[in-house]
Order: sequence, then structure tokens, then C-alpha cells
Amino acid sequence: MQKDSHIPAHLRPKYSSSSESDNREDEGNEADRKSQKKKYGLVKIGKYEVRKQEEVDNPYKALPKKQIEIYKKSERRQLTEEEMEMKRKEMLQNANWRDEVRTTNIKRNALRDEEENRRNEGKTANFIRPMLNSAASTMTVEQQLRSHRRELQRTSGFTEQNANLVATAEIEYTCREPT
Repeated sequence: MQKDSHIPAHLRPKYSSSSESDNREDEGNEADRKSQKKKYGLVKIGKYEVRKQEEVDNPYKALPKKQIEIYKKSERRQLTEEEMEMKRKEMLQNANWRDEVRTTNIKRNALRDEEENRRNEGKTANFIRPMLNSAASTMTVEQQLRSHRRELQRTSGFTEQNANLVATAEIEYTCREPT
């Protein structure tokens, strides 16, 4: 009887045969099984002795932490009267310079505003009306109605009355003769 070689030995069915070759294979398989069991998991050789944690040599020991020196701010020495006076003068000069820069900026912006006002004197405040008129002249009646409807639908006060107004306007538009 031929055995399947692709099936591992430990999964093969046990055949009852009297041939010695089968018995030898079974003995070899048992030895293989024992050796396979020893090839995985925690492998112990001989007696396992419990050792203290200190005795275990670990090549991956954590390196000891280096002591980081705490930064200490050096104490400032007291300024002499002369140094204090020099600092005060420097601060006053800086403040005066900032005031001069600020006043020149204010004057320059005031002149700009006056010039802009002079340029805009002849213009009307109602500048949007011509833009609306030009838009109305370019839109067809249908486009104006659609725009008006969208406008009404956007408002919170859209009611049936508003819808009726739009509907009557559309009816009037459709009843007109094309020109």
C-alpha cells in the first residue's frame, strides 16, 4: 500500500499492517513527534533552576539616566545710578521718536482722506440704481419673474398670497402675444 507523501506523518491514518517497515516508520514518527514538541515554546534543557533577577544578564538593560543639570538663572546685578539714568534717557528718546512717527502717519492719512472726498464730491450716493437698471434692461421678462420668485421663496414671509401674485404674473406673460 502506497502512502501519500504530501500528507504530514502525524496526520496520516494509522494502518494496521504486520510489515516491519511500517513499524519502523511509526517508531521514527514517534521520535519525530517528540523532537517536534521540543522545537517550539519554552525549551528547557536539563533542570531549570530559579535564579534571582539580579543574576540574569540582560544585554538590553536600560542605560542609566544622565543627571540633567537644572538651569539656574543667574542673578542680575543692581544697576548703578548712571546706568539707570542712561536707560531712562534712551526710553524717552524712543518714545519721542514713536510720537513723531505716529503724528506723521496721522497727517498723511488725513490728507489722503481729504483728497478722496474731493474726488468723490460730484458722485451720487445712489450708485447701485444704474447697475440695477442695466441688469433689468438685459434680462427678459421670464428671467425677471424667475428671479422675483426665487427672491420671494428666500424670504420667511412667503405665503400663498405671494405665490398667487407670481402665478398671475406668469399667466399674464403667457397670454401676451410674442412680438
